[in-house]
Amino acid sequence: MNEAYDAIRQFVTSFDIDAIDGFISEVRKYRIPTLEEARFAAVEECVRNMDWLGLEEALRK
Repeated sequence: MNEAYDAIRQFVTSFDIDAIDGFISEVRKYRIPTLEEARFAAVEECVRNMDWLGLEEALRK
């Protein structure tokens, strides 16, 4: 999951919402570890709402 979050961080720096959304869709095809479900859900919610500050915060946790 850390690699996934790192990739999302790279997209955040370029404000590429389409790339983030596509990447999240790809990650969802795999089993999200139980301990990461809440964090990943927070990341998804921020992407849906285009909440860049919230997304950066969720990625820091």
